[in-house]
Amino acid sequence: MNRSAALTSLVALALLTSPASAVGDGAQAGDVWRFEFTPYLWFPNISGTIATEPLPKATFESPDLGLLDNVDFATSATFTARDDAWVVLSDVSYTKLGLNESISGSELSVDSAVYWGMLAGGHSIVAGPAGRVDVFGGVRYTYLDGDVESSGGVSGSNRDNQDWLDPLVGFEASANVAERWRLGLLADVGGFGVGSDIAYEIWPSVSWAYNEIITLHVGYRLLSMDFKRSDIEYDVTEAGWIVGVGLAF
Repeated sequence: MNRSAALTSLVALALLTSPASAVGDGAQAGDVWRFEFTPYLWFPNISGTIATEPLPKATFESPDLGLLDNVDFATSATFTARDDAWVVLSDVSYTKLGLNESISGSELSVDSAVYWGMLAGGHSIVAGPAGRVDVFGGVRYTYLDGDVESSGGVSGSNRDNQDWLDPLVGFEASANVAERWRLGLLADVGGFGVGSDIAYEIWPSVSWAYNEIITLHVGYRLLSMDFKRSDIEYDVTEAGWIVGVGLAF
């Protein structure tokens, strides 16, 4: 997919799901929009398959609770906007892969980077002092900067960049369990053969409000994607602890 077309789609969705659009569609003029920006450090492990023609296919597994297995670095940031009825969700994520495997007499090195950008808009179906549940729909853009080298039985290298856009649907639920404590769960599924064959995310979290502006978020994020084209396969699951500090305004 052309990157400019993907970015145009994200901007169009942002305009359609912006607070101004929500007011125009019937939100009460007195609604108060609340915003939060949260940068995160992510400590995932990676399991799955990466293949690029004509080099050998790399299949790898990581411990369920490993930290940064097959990963050099990962980070993420989210921005949310909410009022009593509407929600706009967005996030950007980056992962630097670092994988070395021996496969059928070949030494395979994967030194690739993956970028994601997600934008979604939704509506609350449950809202009250105890918590809320929002359902949403949107898109996730993925850019894979692939760099694979092989030596030994099969020698060669391949640097291939791919990008795609996935539609997605999901929900986000939160429950206020104490004065400063909140439990949360975000889940979405997408792809449906439009970009990837299937992609899904599950993100439970615990949040502690230091004050009205600063909130500490700790969770466990799983993001899985199965993408195949004629010359490349990226069927990978990233899962690991994630820690961030939210700034509300």
